[in-house]
Amino acid sequence: ISKMTAIVVVLTLAAVVWTAHAQALISRHAVAVRLRSALPVRTALGRGKTLPSAFNDVGNVMFVERMHVLQDDVFKHNKTQQVGIAGSSYTVTGNPWWASVAKQTWEPHTYRRYFQYVTPSTTLVDFGTWIGPTLLFGATRAARAFGIEGDPVAYADTLVNLQLNAAALKNVHLQPGCVSVRREMKDMRSAAAGNSCSGVGDAVACGNATVSWKVQCYDLPFLFKHWGVDLGLDTFIKIDVESYECALIPSMVEWLLA
Repeated sequence: ISKMTAIVVVLTLAAVVWTAHAQALISRHAVAVRLRSALPVRTALGRGKTLPSAFNDVGNVMFVERMHVLQDDVFKHNKTQQVGIAGSSYTVTGNPWWASVAKQTWEPHTYRRYFQYVTPSTTLVDFGTWIGPTLLFGATRAARAFGIEGDPVAYADTLVNLQLNAAALKNVHLQPGCVSVRREMKDMRSAAAGNSCSGVGDAVACGNATVSWKVQCYDLPFLFKHWGVDLGLDTFIKIDVESYECALIPSMVEWLLA
């Protein structure tokens, strides 16, 4: 009887723990949905353009946890910084990485290309956006800008960075998700979410993969049609997807040439 009682107690406790875990997961997912709707990039372009939730439960939890940290740091304690990007000043989160942008040691050649090709008549499509170093700059130069990011931690940072500069950004839309050869859910892996090296390809940069989540991916022709972007007009596409370019670009050649 005592053994049976012990088994019943263990099973009951396991059921309670699992129920609590499931409820917490559901609650976090609901929070993620609320946060995404409560903190959109409030621009004329952004309204009605965002596709449905891009992350599975694991990714949503990561997004929620990062948003709570950012809300506390940025909106409660004002932990922000001013950085100069190619002659323009922006307010961003306290991420120390931004110092490399301020010192002009991070990819100066990339900004030179933006100066060369992104004009007031350009439609900019920027993926992977990461935490926004090129999207922020490009959106102040282009007629309109679209950013795409599949890392939920980086997506949260970009969302907040765009919010911090909302007064100067009237033409930008941020989409959670990734670009792939077709519309599908893919595994994205990283040594540390938000570290700029997350990817859906076979190789993982910046160390060994320690975390993964599923992300909704879209083919670029689908996104262009959804956004109303005409490839024949003045369009600049920036691609930085951690070696997945090797699979992605060959799949786009016929569409680009057409």
